[in-house]
Amino acid sequence: MSGLYMDTNKDLKSYELAYILVPTVAEESLPLELEGLKNACLASLGQITHEEFPRARALAYEIEERYGERKVRFTSGHFGVIRFEGDPSLALATKEALEKLPSMLRYLLVSLSKEELSRIAERELAATLVVETPLVKDTSIGVSDEVIDKEISDMLAPII
Repeated sequence: MSGLYMDTNKDLKSYELAYILVPTVAEESLPLELEGLKNACLASLGQITHEEFPRARALAYEIEERYGERKVRFTSGHFGVIRFEGDPSLALATKEALEKLPSMLRYLLVSLSKEELSRIAERELAATLVVETPLVKDTSIGVSDEVIDKEISDMLAPII
């Protein structure tokens, strides 16, 4: 039997890849770079569960890296995040694929526990909630603090 074989009985592990691409990557080339990153993540025979498109960011400190034939100092880069599930026995293949990408400035690949995934999901849900009731007390309509507290508690109940 030829080709790739993955034991489907193995548990897939969750990973998060935070990365910085060199700032010299043109905006119109970012989708192609993102595809290369996703393909590197899929080297572990997994699936992408979340991705954030890379955005230009100033770096907290200067990074000096060999870029081509010379060392270059970078003060900015394109930052993004990809979460994926993959076969833990193939994590090294993912790492090797990431290191071969010429536009990669830095990356951090970490495994995520179920508890960490749960906390991430809660934060993402909370960030998407829109408060429809104004939080400023309007004394002209005579709303009491108790009524406001109850409305806030009712709005937050699904999160807690």
